[in-house]
Amino acid sequence: MTKDLTIKPRLKRELTKNGRSISARLTESEYVEWRKLGKGKWLRAFLKDSRFEREKTTHEQSTASL
Repeated sequence: MTKDLTIKPRLKRELTKNGRSISARLTESEYVEWRKLGKGKWLRAFLKDSRFEREKTTHEQSTASL
């Protein structure tokens, strides 16, 4: 099963002045790969999917204990 990593426009409420940023020290080959992957676009999609799965699991666990 492959995940669709298509990036949709971000909601206005998600775009704030106080956004968080992350950084990493990369070798030249890692940087080239980072650019090929679409820079931060794939990471945003991955984090969104991860958050959705975590919330889904948490919800399932809370309803199972009822």
